[in-house]
Amino acid sequence: MSEAEERKPRLKNLKIKNFRSIGKTEVSIDLDDIVVLIGPNNVGKSSILNAYELIMKDGSKECSVKLEDFHLKKEPESEEEYLEITLETIVYDNSPGDDWVEEIEDENVVKEKWIATKPGKLVRVGYNVKDNKWASVDQKKDKVPWGAANVANSRRPLPHKISPFDTPEKQTKEITDLVSEILDEKLREDKEVDGEVVESEYSKLLESIKSTKDKIINENKEVIEELEKEFTELIGKVFPKNIVKLTQNLENMSELKLDIFKEHLSVLMGPENGFLSEIARQGSGARRTVMWTALKILAEKKKSELKSERPHVLIIDEPEICLHPSAIRESCNVLYEIPEQKNWQVMLTTHSPVFVDLSKDNTSIVKVYKDVENEVIKSTTVFRTSEVNLSADDKTNLKLLNICDSYFTEFFFSRKIIVVEGDTEYTAFQCIKNKNTDLFKDVHIIRARGKAVIVSICKILNKFNAPYSVLHDADTELTQNSKKNPMWAINEKIYNEAKKSPKSKVIASLSDFEEAMFNESVTKDKPFFTYSKLESSVELTSKCHSLLSYLIGGDEKIPEGFVEWNEIEELKQK
Repeated sequence: MSEAEERKPRLKNLKIKNFRSIGKTEVSIDLDDIVVLIGPNNVGKSSILNAYELIMKDGSKECSVKLEDFHLKKEPESEEEYLEITLETIVYDNSPGDDWVEEIEDENVVKEKWIATKPGKLVRVGYNVKDNKWASVDQKKDKVPWGAANVANSRRPLPHKISPFDTPEKQTKEITDLVSEILDEKLREDKEVDGEVVESEYSKLLESIKSTKDKIINENKEVIEELEKEFTELIGKVFPKNIVKLTQNLENMSELKLDIFKEHLSVLMGPENGFLSEIARQGSGARRTVMWTALKILAEKKKSELKSERPHVLIIDEPEICLHPSAIRESCNVLYEIPEQKNWQVMLTTHSPVFVDLSKDNTSIVKVYKDVENEVIKSTTVFRTSEVNLSADDKTNLKLLNICDSYFTEFFFSRKIIVVEGDTEYTAFQCIKNKNTDLFKDVHIIRARGKAVIVSICKILNKFNAPYSVLHDADTELTQNSKKNPMWAINEKIYNEAKKSPKSKVIASLSDFEEAMFNESVTKDKPFFTYSKLESSVELTSKCHSLLSYLIGGDEKIPEGFVEWNEIEELKQK
């Protein structure tokens, strides 16, 4: 099997315009293995998910829009107000046709656009590479790649939509369909009997159906030709010199299913040795967990085991809803494992930092927000693992942070970010934040839990392109034994990485935070020590408040014991 035959189409980009909360300013989403959409409520994250699901219903009555689906809630009065959804798909064969495949960054890309000029069905057109323009909505032929809608749909990833607000009945149907698909794939697998691989009875039956259909068609060629002749004669009266041919495509047997289980399958759940009830009667969290489990099982099937390899895309809205904290973490693991089989992509919206894992490859974090000044919805890819130069140590550091602090990535949801080295600084600033919630409500403190980890975090923040400050211990150049202190060498690494962003500042505690803030050396119970000191001293609380304010760009002066530095010599002199 050639590489083109083995690799399956993948989504590259989705553009949306004038759809629901998204206005005439086009929102563009680059699609990766994992795409996490973050942002405030009511900025269009769910609209983005719904857009792909909508266009994948092309060819059916469901691929249509109502008046309220238009951004202005009225019929468009100009082309500028047309509802448009554009999809770019990476392909590895020439099935769309030469006119529709464009080479972009060493990838073969097919561009399609769905347009609604009024309420009703969307019209699909393609971008003609040879003509260097989009086909016209009014064209009668040669305006789309792949031809018929059902054929085109089968060439793109199959969507699986999970919404927290689906009815129990709809969620149950989705679960049943997924379980049925798993069983269907299992039935197709060849069996091993007495050490020999034997074709399954299910596969034999499918081949028998194909063979029987071929036989019936061959036996009735004259009947078919006579019917074609009748159609041609009647059509010819309206369209002279046109003919009608009746054909049936039986080549793609991987799409042929018997649905042995689907119509009568029930999924029951309950305690072992206890009462089992239908999944529709379970809680929403249980239904969604069963659904993700089914998706994971389906995704984990090895390619060599599958005779149907159509790619899939999981579309999931706010997966954290209705789940216990431990279930949230497990669901996150499931979602990130699904694309590892290279036949799946995942697109999700979330308000939970738990679902943002920066240690995973091929992940994009897309921020969707409202431009307050212009009152328009915009999007920007704030992080993409493929564009960040993370070393093996960096990835290890990030994995450890995710394990120790599942809310580490909360900075994606914040406007002001401070990176601190350890528990003492974190405790001190949290105490100040709690006493001044209005002043510091948009501030997020990232606890690195180690000096070397700060460098890894700075790499992430530089790509995030947000203003941030680093507070680290300067330490001493030599240890008490007059040997080189390895912690001293990390100072320059922190500075060099942080200063790649013009929006950062680096502040050092001389020689550590406890000594700089409290003029004491502390070796144990540091968080409790810090809390007690701040609770008992107005002067220390004021000093810590000034430092926090300085770190976020406030008017306070940097307190004694701390220094914003640019050259290593400045730390040596201090």
